[in-house]
Amino acid sequence: MTGWAVVLAAACGILLGSAALAETAPEAIRVQAQGDNGTAAKAPRGAEVPPELAPAALDLRVSEKLFYDIRVNGIPAGKALLEVSKTEALDGDKGPQVWIVLLSTRSNRAVSLFYDVHDWAKSKIDVKGGFSRFYRIYKEEGGVRTEERIAFTYDIGSMEAAYERPRSDDRSQWRTHKIPLTGKVLDPLSALYYLRTLPLKDMQAGHTFGLPVCADCRVWNTRFTVMKRHPALDVGYLKGRDCIEVEPELRFKGLFERKSRIRAWLDVATGIPLKMEAEIPIGPAEVVLTEASSSALPAK
Repeated sequence: MTGWAVVLAAACGILLGSAALAETAPEAIRVQAQGDNGTAAKAPRGAEVPPELAPAALDLRVSEKLFYDIRVNGIPAGKALLEVSKTEALDGDKGPQVWIVLLSTRSNRAVSLFYDVHDWAKSKIDVKGGFSRFYRIYKEEGGVRTEERIAFTYDIGSMEAAYERPRSDDRSQWRTHKIPLTGKVLDPLSALYYLRTLPLKDMQAGHTFGLPVCADCRVWNTRFTVMKRHPALDVGYLKGRDCIEVEPELRFKGLFERKSRIRAWLDVATGIPLKMEAEIPIGPAEVVLTEASSSALPAK
């Protein structure tokens, strides 16, 4: 994506950057993925070994919906929706159970007159482990359509991510690039939900942690730094929420152009992003939660 449409997902690192694993990573995230013989698995030359992702059962609610307003230069530009759709068996009745989560973004009527944005992303998250099993994103912006998908395989001796994009000369055909994995990973959307499993209440300013996120045909170490702790912050319609302000370190292009780092305000009690800010080429962008339903957050 090339504008505010992805500020929501990107702000929480999920579309998402890379960095060295944090010096003070949470207990759930260990420094190196281990090979079958107990030694550190080798990464491609010049690449960092991603942090190992510990299993984490997500305590999600089917039908949870989080509504966000998007503003650019202080002007309403569009809306975004994060939704927990359902659970289902992956690849048939015998497959592992997965959460189906969705992110959709639309420009408003005024913006759509000169640049229409209609984007959506879908992730299948393992119910027991919290890691990603499938990711797909579709972007329609200004009349240009792009799409990509990633299927993750975690079989012993065959751990890989199959990264696919439609061919430019025939969109019915897909090009595939396979990425070797050293452990379980997250995609840009599932990373938002994995944040809910971390001990945010124990984090203070200066704390850092890392997550392995698969994006741009690589698995990136994504470092988050806690910038501030806000014991009583008013965000959107929510009053007096205990929040932490985090900043992901992004070292690759990602899915949108940005001119500065991203800041996100996470609700300590739930891990849900309440507010995000970033500087994009057309000005400062802000995403604020305006409504929550079937959620651990109070309704409006």
